[in-house]
Amino acid sequence: MSSFLLTFKEAAELAMISESTVKRWAKSGRVPVHRNGIRAGNNRPLPMVPLEALPKDIQARYSPGEPTIPSPPSPEPSPIEEVNLAEIPAERLEEANERVRIVKLAIGKGKKDVKLLAAAHGVSWQTLYRWRKDYQEGGIRALIRRPRSDRGSRRIVEKAVEDVIAAKYLGPQRLAAAQVHQDVERLCAVSGRAIPSYSTTKRIIEAIPEPAVAMHRRGMKRYRDIYEPTQRREKLELPAMSYCGDHHKLDVWVNVQERKKPVRPWLTAWQDLCTGEIVGFHISLQGNSRTIALAARHAILEKKFPSYHEKAGQYDERFPACGIPDEFYVDNGKDYLSLDIE
Repeated sequence: MSSFLLTFKEAAELAMISESTVKRWAKSGRVPVHRNGIRAGNNRPLPMVPLEALPKDIQARYSPGEPTIPSPPSPEPSPIEEVNLAEIPAERLEEANERVRIVKLAIGKGKKDVKLLAAAHGVSWQTLYRWRKDYQEGGIRALIRRPRSDRGSRRIVEKAVEDVIAAKYLGPQRLAAAQVHQDVERLCAVSGRAIPSYSTTKRIIEAIPEPAVAMHRRGMKRYRDIYEPTQRREKLELPAMSYCGDHHKLDVWVNVQERKKPVRPWLTAWQDLCTGEIVGFHISLQGNSRTIALAARHAILEKKFPSYHEKAGQYDERFPACGIPDEFYVDNGKDYLSLDIE
């Protein structure tokens, strides 16, 4: 069998023909059809076309745009294990005899009767069909439940499969864990590798470092806000050493004669980085370099501003915060870097 199998739709897109044409090729025997166990929406095996069966020029176009899982080396055939009934525990022999009794009741029955029989004994009809096939091929020994050789140990997933799971989860499509599992299940079936369970896929996804998840699924801004190192400024020892300024749009609406509709004014303020006090501010309809200069002037000059002293129980118009700072600390906004401010 070819290492790569394509659905009818994928083969049609690759050959640049209609899907009905590919189905006609398959029906006429022009291309072989494999049913490798992948189930369609109706729970039937999905027919697939080997890539090697297509013309060479069409094969040359095949370049999958998603991570692929290479086919594993063919395993050495293992000898059939002989079961010694004398070494089987009594409870497992009793269970196997009960399965034989149910299977004998199902032999010669139609699908409807098999379903009723399976429901009466608490198993699925697919399981009952499998029991019947195993019993016909291997007798009671085929129906003995054997303990798992890897019981109690963690199942190991191949590195190639883990890489594909991580690549799909961190991809630009931002697939959910269930969608990642479906894609990996298809790729493993095509390449012939063991298909990991959904819980295993989810465990691998949960083991991906959180910074990588933030960068690829939540954006660079989220990554920078949380994981990039930040530099903290040391607290200044004296007032008026550094003033920090910025604009802020107030959460109030005011009526202005020049405007037909109410507007939200802007506050431009300077804060002393030592005391945390607002040393100067200016309110306007739009923050710009002019309002920055006016707020800075207000911060530097002496001013009177009514303030209430709780201890004295009276109002005082003196506002002691003033003076020329050693530096102004601003961001890279155009209005703060304009020639007027310099």
